Amino acid sequence: MNSGLKYLLLALIFQANLAWAAASGEDPKNREDWRSMVNLAREAYRTKDYQKAILFYETAVPVLPKGIDLSEEIAQTQYRLKQYEAAAATYQKKSKTDAPSAARSFHNLGNIAMEEKNYGKAISAYKNALKKDPSNEQTQYNLSEAIRRQKEEDKKNPPPKNDNQKDKKDKEKPQDNKDQPNQDNPSALNDQTVQRELEKLMKKEAQTKRKIASGKGDNNGTKSQKDW
Repeated sequence: MNSGLKYLLLALIFQANLAWAAASGEDPKNREDWRSMVNLAREAYRTKDYQKAILFYETAVPVLPKGIDLSEEIAQTQYRLKQYEAAAATYQKKSKTDAPSAARSFHNLGNIAMEEKNYGKAISAYKNALKKDPSNEQTQYNLSEAIRRQKEEDKKNPPPKNDNQKDKKDKEKPQDNKDQPNQDNPSALNDQTVQRELEKLMKKEAQTKRKIASGKGDNNGTKSQKDW
């Protein structure tokens, strides 16, 4: 039997069992069948069969017992399927919860923004993640990468300048202060604290890359973190 059909039949059998339980007056949420669906979903995710994974997750969700939250796992599966809008909606909600969950959520929102090539948005998300978890090297590296790509975009697409305003600003701008923020470029980072942190991050980027290369893993503990 085709493996895809086999998984579909398993999901249908599971749903039929729940329907039978409900028809018999039993609360489907009292059954333990949901565990098998979650296990199948996680196994499918592990083997990168994300379509099957989302099928099993969605089958299990309606009968999950109170206190069982699979939203982050589902969001990561949606992310892998490039369902960015759906995944982002979950991460936005999770970003308002406890610090570890918020850090993961902001990190993943940054990853989504990177996929969409919205580097300014990614920078903001990674900064928020570091506020919750300042020592996370993966987020530090992703932030430095987002800033690098943003600077490349700025070079390729410089904002239009008015010659008269430019001459005026050139006269007003201190010539010898290398730390002076670039006021001509609205997308340039003008937060001196972030600039100093970026310099530190760039110095340790090579070391971070080696660590990531030697031990790539998921940031959120569910084996579903996006790696850059």
